[in-house]
Amino acid sequence: MLGTTRKTALLGSASAVALLVAAAPTQAQTEVEVSGYVKGDLIYDIDGGTIGDTANMSAIPLEGQAKDELSGHFRAHARQTRFRIQTSTDTAFGDLKTYIEGDFFGAGGNENVSNSTSFRLRHAYGSLGPLLVGQTWSNFTRFHYPATVDFFGPQGALFKRQGQLRYTFDASPNLQIAVSAENSENPQTSPLSAETSLTGSVDRIPDFVVMADYNAGGTSVSVGGILGKVYTEVQDFTTSCDDGVVTPGFPKCKTEDDDDTRWGVHLGVSQQVLGRDTVYGEITYGEGIGSYMNGLVPDTITTTTINLVTGATTANVSAVKIWGYDVGFTHVWSDTAESNVVWGQYMNEDADKTTAGPNSLQRTQSLHVNYMWHPVPRVTLGLEGIYGTVNRKNTSPTIRSNSNDHFRVQFGG
Repeated sequence: MLGTTRKTALLGSASAVALLVAAAPTQAQTEVEVSGYVKGDLIYDIDGGTIGDTANMSAIPLEGQAKDELSGHFRAHARQTRFRIQTSTDTAFGDLKTYIEGDFFGAGGNENVSNSTSFRLRHAYGSLGPLLVGQTWSNFTRFHYPATVDFFGPQGALFKRQGQLRYTFDASPNLQIAVSAENSENPQTSPLSAETSLTGSVDRIPDFVVMADYNAGGTSVSVGGILGKVYTEVQDFTTSCDDGVVTPGFPKCKTEDDDDTRWGVHLGVSQQVLGRDTVYGEITYGEGIGSYMNGLVPDTITTTTINLVTGATTANVSAVKIWGYDVGFTHVWSDTAESNVVWGQYMNEDADKTTAGPNSLQRTQSLHVNYMWHPVPRVTLGLEGIYGTVNRKNTSPTIRSNSNDHFRVQFGG
């Protein structure tokens, strides 16, 4: 369900600062829009345990794991509920816009009393003409697939928001090109020294993205690429921070590191057919781009070697080669109803180089089939069946099979 409130005001410099649109000229007319929607989801997992509040197929338990023994799981939540504020002001340099949006897919609480979950930031950016600064969808992300009741959508699709600097220009009446420098995420958790206390990502340069979008009539085509670096850093236990005394287990100042190239290419197409129906397709290939893809897939394979005689540490990181693709179709039954079907798959070409664990993910697939009804304006009710599979490389003797499937039914409105 969607609600929107619009307000137009003559803003002086003081109120412009309050809205973080200080570049607006005095007495410029600024439109402020407060909007969002409320969405409730009722989910029933028929078999294969539970995979959470979204259809994340990498969370499907394998046969022999405890969660796989569960049959039937019900969950109701309203975490996709969304709130946004946006402004627009005419200036001599083009439209000055700000946009802030969040939902409730932040940290979860418990199911006692309130069933509360934390509000989280989705978008926060400002744009002046062709220039955008802030957080929004990655320039590498495009949506050439139909709507799903599930929050995430098909496996293998690009799906990421992050901080960036982007410039967009019109190359022709139907062709738009966007270039960006974006936050580079590295899922390495090897700690450095106590001085930095870095336990998250190691990022030294941004990811650079170029995307071209062609739109004419019922045809939409996107093509582009990404280039960056992935890193790892580990402690070298042959040196200490101050006195040169080697004390295993204590933080060391010297680190050994390694890097590899992150790159990827993407092609997506949406084509209107048979009146108002639409077919979709997209394909992505690259190395080290798992964090850009739906399905919580790995970016890198990291190995660390310690010389037992000298204690010297050697680090090695390799960008994981992955494929992602999906195809979909939308059929419009009437002005108030449509159906969507979409299949997607993620594939890890380097799964045979890893052992059991997060990087052992070989393939995930998902199939979404839904019916959406709009009984009145700004209200949508949807019923969706979701089928998914997972394949892993696993060496545990307690696991009976390295693959499993999952079936879910979801209602949202």
